[in-house]
Amino acid sequence: MEYFKLNDGNKIPVIGIGTNTFGKQNREFCENGNCINDHSFCEIKSALDNGYRYFDCAISYENEDIIGKVISEFKIDRSELFLSSKVPTRHYENVTYDDVFKFVSKSLKDLRTTYMDLYLIHHYVDDKEQMKNVYQALLDLKKEGIIKSVGVSSFTKEQLTWLLEEFDEKPAINQLMLNPGMKSLEDIEYCIENDIQPVGYSVLKNISDTSRIILNAIGANYDKSWHQVLLRFYFQMNMVTIPKSHNPVHQLNNISIFDFKLNEVEMGIIRKALYIR
Repeated sequence: MEYFKLNDGNKIPVIGIGTNTFGKQNREFCENGNCINDHSFCEIKSALDNGYRYFDCAISYENEDIIGKVISEFKIDRSELFLSSKVPTRHYENVTYDDVFKFVSKSLKDLRTTYMDLYLIHHYVDDKEQMKNVYQALLDLKKEGIIKSVGVSSFTKEQLTWLLEEFDEKPAINQLMLNPGMKSLEDIEYCIENDIQPVGYSVLKNISDTSRIILNAIGANYDKSWHQVLLRFYFQMNMVTIPKSHNPVHQLNNISIFDFKLNEVEMGIIRKALYIR
């Protein structure tokens, strides 16, 4: 696995896996019903088998307990894992400073860990006092060593600008939807300019047939699929990605992007195909 260095000195795997639907009655990929327990949690097991160590979780997904259970059964050294979660600022009204401590405690308990590698504000809300209290709580938890890195999710350039004006310590990452056309490109560029690591989700969605043809043609040079070419492209643009899949084959393909490198011409072709200037 490759890593990027964050602005706080910590490192983050360049590819992780989204978990918002994990452990929720996804049975089709269980061989002979051989799952972890009565429910279908094979997607978590297969992700671990395929080498994933960065799990993008959230309180609002309501599945951290089963994710923690499966991970604990693998007996993986904690230092090899990168566990991330999020404060549910949009799912609960008026999240307070103390609420943040409660949410983080729940994540620690459910994920069977003594610290979190990353904790995010899941969404910006218009109540600026609430935002300041939530962010301050995360920073204080970082000082205590309970959280290694603090970040935000789906923050626009304007929202990040406000946060940077209010606090001396900037977030380590901003997690953003990353689709062709990249409506969030300005936000991503702002992150890069301010040494905030962009992390993309939904990275394999909304790919046009024309773009797939172009990506597949490039992939043919390396015996790679369009998915792998696109994920490699984002990696070479210094973006972390967290694609989600319940299919073990797709999971393995998504993480198998480190044995080839796109040249400058190919990078330019892909940028044009995805309407990225």
